[in-house]
Amino acid sequence: FSSGDVVGALPLFERALAIRTRQWGPEHIDLAPLLANLSFCLGRLGRKAEALAASERALSIRMKALGPDHPNTGKAHHAVAIAARRNADLPRARAQFERAIAVARRTEGTPELYEPMVGLVEVLLELGEPREVERRAAEALPGCEALEGVRTTCAMLEFAWAQAIAPRDPAAALAKAESARRAARCIAASSSSC
Repeated sequence: FSSGDVVGALPLFERALAIRTRQWGPEHIDLAPLLANLSFCLGRLGRKAEALAASERALSIRMKALGPDHPNTGKAHHAVAIAARRNADLPRARAQFERAIAVARRTEGTPELYEPMVGLVEVLLELGEPREVERRAAEALPGCEALEGVRTTCAMLEFAWAQAIAPRDPAAALAKAESARRAARCIAASSSSC
C-alpha cells in the first residue's frame, strides 16, 4: 500500500474488513483504521459514495468507542470531510473539517490542527467565502510556521490565502503565492537553509 498500489490494496482491505467484522462484530474499534484505509482507496479509485460510507462508518465506530473529543475521532471527522468534498457536498465537508479542527484545538500546536485547516480553507474558496479564508489563514499561519514537519501544510494555507485576496489585492496575492512557492521549493529540495 505504501508503494501507491491502491488497486492492489483495495481487495486486501476489503478481505481484512470482512474477516475482522466476523471475528469482532461490526462495531469493534479496531475496524475503524481498516475502514479509513478502505475509504482512502475507494476515494482514490473514484468510488466516492462508497468512500464516504466507509469513512462515516469509521467515524461512527470511533464516536461510540472513544467519544467526540478523542484525537482519533477528530481524524475520522477529517476523513469524512475529505470524502464529502470528493462527493461535492461542500457544506458537509465544511462542517466536518470544522469538527476535526475543534477536536484538534485542545492539542493546538500539533499537525492535526493544520491539515484539516487546509481542507477547510480550500472548501471555503469553493464556497466563495474569501474573507473567511483570509481570516482562517491569518489565524492559523503563525502557529503552523512555528512547527516542524508541517511546512507543506503552511505553504498550502498561504497559497489559499493568496487566492482569497487576489481579486481585491493582486500585488499582495502575488507576494503570498510567491512565498508559498518558495516554501514548496525548499520542501522539495529538503533544504534546511530556506
